[in-house]
Amino acid sequence: MSGATDVRAVVTDLDGTMVPEDGIVSDATVRAAADLAGAGIALIAATARTPAGVAALPALTPYLAVAVCCGGAVGWSADDGVVWRETIDATSVRGIVETALERVAGAGIAAHDGDRWRMTEEYITQRPRQRPDVVEIVAAAELAAYPACCLAVCHPDLDSADLVGLLTSTPLDPPPFVTYSDRHLVDIVPGHVDKSTGVARALQSLGLDPTEAIGFGDMPNDLPVFGLVGYAVAVGNAHPEVLAAAAAVTACVHDDGVVRTLHELGLVRAGRLAAPACRCLDSG
Repeated sequence: MSGATDVRAVVTDLDGTMVPEDGIVSDATVRAAADLAGAGIALIAATARTPAGVAALPALTPYLAVAVCCGGAVGWSADDGVVWRETIDATSVRGIVETALERVAGAGIAAHDGDRWRMTEEYITQRPRQRPDVVEIVAAAELAAYPACCLAVCHPDLDSADLVGLLTSTPLDPPPFVTYSDRHLVDIVPGHVDKSTGVARALQSLGLDPTEAIGFGDMPNDLPVFGLVGYAVAVGNAHPEVLAAAAAVTACVHDDGVVRTLHELGLVRAGRLAAPACRCLDSG
C-alpha cells in the first residue's frame, strides 16, 4: 500500500483489536470512526460477534458500513439489518455436536441460528459473560434440531489449538471451517465461509476492491482477512501467528493501536492519544 490515498476501506476485528476486554469502545476509536465516515472511507467490522453483539456497541455501530458477523456467516448493518446469512444444516450440526461430545469430555457447546444462542449448561458455566442475544439453555442433543450460522465449543483447560485438532480429527461431510478467536474456545462456521469471504462480499457490495482495504486483527480467525486486503496490521497483543503474517505491528488494543496506525497514514486525526504504554507492543 503506497499511501493513504490508496485506502478506501478499513476492515477491523473488534474484540482484542478495537474493543478491549471490558467491552468499552474508547473515545479515540469513536472519533476515528467518525473521521473515516467523514472522509468517505468505509469502516467494516469483521468479527465473531453476532449482529446483536455488534449492536451492543452503540457508540461505534453508526459508523459501520457493514458488519461481517459470526466469522463471516452473517452480514449486518444498522440501516438494513441482516443482509446475508449462511448456515450449517441441522444434520451437519448434529455431526459437529456428536464429535465434540465424543472427542472433548467436559466441552461446552453453543449454536447461533441467526436470531438466538442455544447453549449447553457446560458452555454457560464456563463462559458466563452476559450476551445481548436471546439465550436458551438446552441439552446438547437439542442443538442438532436447528441449522446454525455458527457454533462455539469451549473447554476449561484445553487450548484453542488443541480443540481445533480434536474437532477436526474426525472428517465431517461437508467439513466446516474451524478456527478460534479466544483462549479455550473454537468457532465453527460453514465450510465455504470465513472472515475473508464475508469481507469480500461486503467490499463488493460497496463497489470496493480488497487491495483498497487495510485490515487489522489479533487472532487466527483474522488470518484469512490478512490474505485478502492490501495491507494487514496486527495489534501488539496479537497471537504469534497473526504477528508473523502482518505487514506491520501497531500498539495493543489498550493503547488504541488501530487508531494510531490510521493516524500515521493520515486517515484520521490524532485526537488526544497518549504515548503508548502497553507492554504487549511488539515494535515501535
